[in-house]
Amino acid sequence: MKVVAIIQARMSSSRLPGKVLKPILGKPIIAWMMERLSRAQSLNHLILAIPDEPGEETLAAFAAGRGMSCYRGPRDDVLARFEGAVEACAPDADIIVRVTSDCPLLDPVIVDHCVNFFITNFPAFHYVAPQVPPTLPNGMSVEVFTRAALNRAHKQAVSAYDREHVTPFMQKAEEGFSVGRIPFGLKAGHIRLCVDTHEDYAMISALIEKLAPIKPDFNLADILNLLEAHPEILALNSHVRQTTGAYGET
Repeated sequence: MKVVAIIQARMSSSRLPGKVLKPILGKPIIAWMMERLSRAQSLNHLILAIPDEPGEETLAAFAAGRGMSCYRGPRDDVLARFEGAVEACAPDADIIVRVTSDCPLLDPVIVDHCVNFFITNFPAFHYVAPQVPPTLPNGMSVEVFTRAALNRAHKQAVSAYDREHVTPFMQKAEEGFSVGRIPFGLKAGHIRLCVDTHEDYAMISALIEKLAPIKPDFNLADILNLLEAHPEILALNSHVRQTTGAYGET
């Protein structure tokens, strides 16, 4: 089966505009993420999915400069953007992996584990993701679903929330979808490893600046060990609260 990862990205972030191109050690955040994704052995193809509107040309140019597939679609109807990206760039895809571009520390081992869990249990589930409530840090989550589930969600989902966030419709048992949750033996759901604010950017920058020079392929265990040894880095964004998704406050 062909596994395609779609990276959801845009320049017009409300809290930290242009965040995906902010540099860390001379490389933009999205480059860090792409390099880590390229080490995932389960992925056959990467697609950057961005809005089709003014202001996004720099992201399109970045993808072109790396020879990467890039699809431009609706800004707010991200579900339609994903469907269009698959149709245009990988029509033979069987499995879709959704990741967001503000997670530059995403561990390729976690990506492979989620994809392999999906394939091993196929066709039991239409959609799989890490367990809820989260035990992985925010910024390590991966969503995996069938091409058919994406297509059906695109055709049937009508609410603005379902269309903006891509996968909520696929998680509804009442719509006939089967959902699998992957356990991880951690207690790290309180840690933010995504970039949504200036504080997040400072924290991620500090981690990369310490780890990358000594171990370019550092993993989640390396990150957690460093945070345990340097609580001052963890404190940089520990007060930031997520308001949406599995990590959102209830």
